Amino acid sequence: TLLSRGASQTARVENTLVILKVIAILVFIFVGVTAIKGQNYVPFIPKYHANTDGSAFGGWQGIYAGVSEIFLAYIGFDSIAANSAEAKNPQKTMPRGILGSLFIAVFLFISVALVLVGMFRYSDYVNNAEPVGWALRQSGHEIIATIVQAVAVIGMFTALIGMMLAGSRLLYSFGRDGLLPKTLGKLSN
Repeated sequence: TLLSRGASQTARVENTLVILKVIAILVFIFVGVTAIKGQNYVPFIPKYHANTDGSAFGGWQGIYAGVSEIFLAYIGFDSIAANSAEAKNPQKTMPRGILGSLFIAVFLFISVALVLVGMFRYSDYVNNAEPVGWALRQSGHEIIATIVQAVAVIGMFTALIGMMLAGSRLLYSFGRDGLLPKTLGKLSN
């Protein structure tokens, strides 16, 4: 429904949700820093051990396993490229947008991971589906945990909106180019 109302209205909603998500992440980082215990970083790369479910934990194998799990979090950058026709001066702005957002995402991912591990031992997060909320609640910040988790759930719609916008743009391009029925390549007013 939102996408059918137009790209500019969708962009406003998307931007608002992204700003809320970034604020929630920054709130977690700033509140979480107050609960960091230095001993949780020692050893910085703990010994490797395999879990009973076959997953790796600790050591370089655990790091590689973690990297492969968060890789999908970066998959949304292709939707930015799919919408390049909507950008002013895409040759200049698209690389800046993709690289800039990638840099910000990497910085936030690393910051959240460092704060989480600093708040509690890495092993406390095994099989924990909500590590950020759990860590905030365990350190006495229940209201902030609820707010951050609510924003995270609402913020999931940004990925959905971005993918649907990219998908509609691709259908339009395919229809315009004759790869799909021509009716998909027409814009409505």
